[in-house]
Amino acid sequence: MKPLHIPVLLDEVLTAFNSANNEYLTKAKIKSGQIKISNTQNLQKIPAFIDCTLGYGGHSSAILEHFKGAKLIACDQDENAYNHALIKFSHELASGQMSVYNCNFSDIFKHIDLEKIEIKGVLADIGISSPQIDINERGFSLNSQNLDMRMSAKNPLNAQIILNEYPKNELCRVLKDYGQLPNASFLADKIISTRAKQRIISAQDLSDIIGSAKLRGRDISLMRLVMQALRIEVNDELFVLRELLDNLERLKPSKCVVCVICFHSLEDKIVKERFKIWSKNCICNERALRCQCGNNHALGQILNKKPIVSSPAQIKANPRASCAKMRVFEFN
Repeated sequence: MKPLHIPVLLDEVLTAFNSANNEYLTKAKIKSGQIKISNTQNLQKIPAFIDCTLGYGGHSSAILEHFKGAKLIACDQDENAYNHALIKFSHELASGQMSVYNCNFSDIFKHIDLEKIEIKGVLADIGISSPQIDINERGFSLNSQNLDMRMSAKNPLNAQIILNEYPKNELCRVLKDYGQLPNASFLADKIISTRAKQRIISAQDLSDIIGSAKLRGRDISLMRLVMQALRIEVNDELFVLRELLDNLERLKPSKCVVCVICFHSLEDKIVKERFKIWSKNCICNERALRCQCGNNHALGQILNKKPIVSSPAQIKANPRASCAKMRVFEFN
C-alpha cells in the first residue's frame, strides 16, 4: 500500500539529529543504526525532539524509532493530521513517549515545560503534505473545485475571500510579495474584472483568468505562483516561520540541532539569513574599523554551507521532493 505521505529528506534529518546526542553517547547503546538514550531517569532533564510539522507522521515515526528513550513532541494545526496522529501514535501517546498538540508550530513552545525537557532537535518541514494536496476540497491543488487553502479549519480566511473581496492594493501586495510576480497589478485588475461578473470559486476559474503562461526566465507557471501567493497569505506562512525562529533565538536551546526544510525561495531566504545572523561572532557595525564587541556573539554554527537537497532517487520516489531544501543549525 502506498503511504499517505512520503517524508522528505528523512535520512538527512536523522543524520543531523545524531549530532544532537553526542553528550549522551557514553550512556547510549548503538545497535542497527538506532541510538538508545538510557538512564534518562538520572538526567536532570528528559531529552526531547520536536516535530513542528507532524503531518501524517513520517518523520515522527522515524525519530521515535531511531532515538530510543527520547521523548517526541509534535504538533500540527491541521485537524485531519492531528486526529490521524491520535490513532497512529496511540501507544506512544499512552506511554508518555510522545505528546501531540493541535496548534501552529509558532505556538508549540507554549506547551513545553522547559524545566523538565531538554530540547535536542527541532524539525520544521515547511511544506504541504500529499493528503492536503490530494484531497480536492482542501483547495491546494491546481484541480481543486473549491479554493480554500486553509491549513486549519479554525482559520477565518480562505483563498476565495482573498480573490473575491480583497481590494486591488491588497491583491497586488499578495501577488507581488508572495508570488514574486512582476505583473501583479495587471493580474489584480483581471481578477477584479472577473469577480464583478461571477464569483471565483475553483482553480479552473482562476486558471481561466491567469492563463497557462510561464514566468519569463523561470520554468514555473504564473498559475502556480499565484496559488503559492494565496496559500502563504491564507496561512500567514512567512510570519509564523519567523515566529518559530524568534522563539528559538529567545530560548537558545543548548546543543540543539535545528532542521528546516523549505520548498520555495521566500521561506529559504528567511531561514538562510536568520542562521547567518545566529552564526556571526562579530555584531559590530559593518563600517567599524575594528571589532569592539568581543567577537564572541555567535549562538552556534551552520552545519551545512549549502542547503541539503533531495537525491535523484528520492525525487523519483517522491517528485514533490524536487524543490526541497534543508538548512541545519546547531546552537552552542
